[in-house]
Amino acid sequence: MDIVVVELKGGISDFPLLIHTVDGLIADGERRIVMDLGSLPFMNSSALGYLIKVRSILLERGGQLALVRLQQAIRNILVVTNLESLFALYDSAEAAVAGLTQQAAAQGHPVPPTGPNVKRREIKRAK
Repeated sequence: MDIVVVELKGGISDFPLLIHTVDGLIADGERRIVMDLGSLPFMNSSALGYLIKVRSILLERGGQLALVRLQQAIRNILVVTNLESLFALYDSAEAAVAGLTQQAAAQGHPVPPTGPNVKRREIKRAK
């Protein structure tokens, strides 16, 4: 079982890089994705719509999406829009990996005795 942790190292102007990366991961067949958005101070409606789309695609394919280290402004947006319960929210990538692993096991997906294979992708603008 693979889990990909994608960490955005930038702001909303770097979100298209995240989209490009995540879309590529999904096209490559990845089904369990953790998005670390700790550096994102706020989120616009397009970014929120994208997260909803990714979640839907992954669920259709038997996968999962977790969001990690959300700033309070983004959590507030999720609460105000009644979308907070739609997403699996965690304080750390490690907690998200553990949570996704437990969910997968509960759904009958085989989990290796050594745990999931965790891949990491760092998203940042090239200088």
